[in-house]
Amino acid sequence: MTATASTRFVSTAATGENWRDISKKVLEDLESVRTDGFKPNIGFLYLTDALADDASSILTLFKSVTGIEMWSGCAALGVCANGREYVDVPAISVMVGKVDEDDVRAFKAQGPNFKKLHQHMEPWLNNHDPMLVVVHADPFADAHPAQALEEIEALVGGFMVGGLASSRKESAIISTEVTAGGISGFIFSQEVAVATCLSQGCVPMGPLHEISKADDHVIGYLDGRVPFEVFAEDMQAMARQRLGENADKVLLEEGRNMPQSLLNILEGDAHIAFPVAGTDQKDFMVRNIMAIDPDTGMMAVAEHVEDGQKIMFVHRDDETVRSDLSHTLVLLQKRIMHETGHFAPKAALYITCVARANVAFGQNKIAGGEMALLREILGDIPITGFYANGEISNNRLYGYTGVLALFL
Repeated sequence: MTATASTRFVSTAATGENWRDISKKVLEDLESVRTDGFKPNIGFLYLTDALADDASSILTLFKSVTGIEMWSGCAALGVCANGREYVDVPAISVMVGKVDEDDVRAFKAQGPNFKKLHQHMEPWLNNHDPMLVVVHADPFADAHPAQALEEIEALVGGFMVGGLASSRKESAIISTEVTAGGISGFIFSQEVAVATCLSQGCVPMGPLHEISKADDHVIGYLDGRVPFEVFAEDMQAMARQRLGENADKVLLEEGRNMPQSLLNILEGDAHIAFPVAGTDQKDFMVRNIMAIDPDTGMMAVAEHVEDGQKIMFVHRDDETVRSDLSHTLVLLQKRIMHETGHFAPKAALYITCVARANVAFGQNKIAGGEMALLREILGDIPITGFYANGEISNNRLYGYTGVLALFL
């Protein structure tokens, strides 16, 4: 694909047979739009895990040719570019930009070295208030990723966005070098104008429920009842709402002639969601239902649960992902217009869940993927990103979401 440029950023992506040919295409695209007045000093570099073993060679080449020393990124199942996605094929997506050198800092850290990170950043932090912290993390790091995010927030501050690498090989966390673990990213000061949003992609199936009995990851009772019974009721209620007046007739009928609306429900995925306390929006963190005991109806979920905790069941399919992303982007556009009087973003960073590659826009189920939708609403701007094994927004670790950061 050809490069996309604004006054401060340039992005492009390419696929091919090997890392040398792909890198050559990307670097030629970047060079094709280079001007004497544009001298980028930061770079986002994402590559699919087919190229993970060559990450060090790719980074060395890009640093040498572009002259940019500050890089951050990772290897992933798929990468994002302007108007399209590259999933499960050898590909590289890059965005380079020019930011005042005093308003950005690159960082890298591993486990116990978080305090060293603060010591390293302290002189800059004493004179700057971090606005945006972009994070790329190894999901298999020694510390739990959510705990690592909490530590970085305490040491650095700022609004954190990013994601966990989703490589099926080594995570290949990219900074000044390529490492097999840890965290890397950029810290931008308040002088760099940004706006962010989070697209959930899931919709509630029913009301909030309270855990009556919990044991580690197992929900024993919900609202004093067997969890599976509550789940089944919420699923039926959602089906009735989707199917309208003929819901009961359709649900009771047997045979293969089911309406598409019911097929969408059955083909979608159900999850557990934990509402985020203290937010003024309908914000929740989604976790997998790991197992359901057929004898007792108890549920095991991918999160530690406690008595009295509030949860709800949510549903995700093609329709919910696409409609929520469209709605979220339009709201962001309106918000920026209201606050600034215009909408002319210079670039975007997009991190989306690996599950959305297959459920929402994979297998040609819908004409145009997430990136086509972003281009339709945001315009033809430089953009890069990747498919994550967990998405980071507002310093929390989410799942099944899409996280967007706009440079204004």
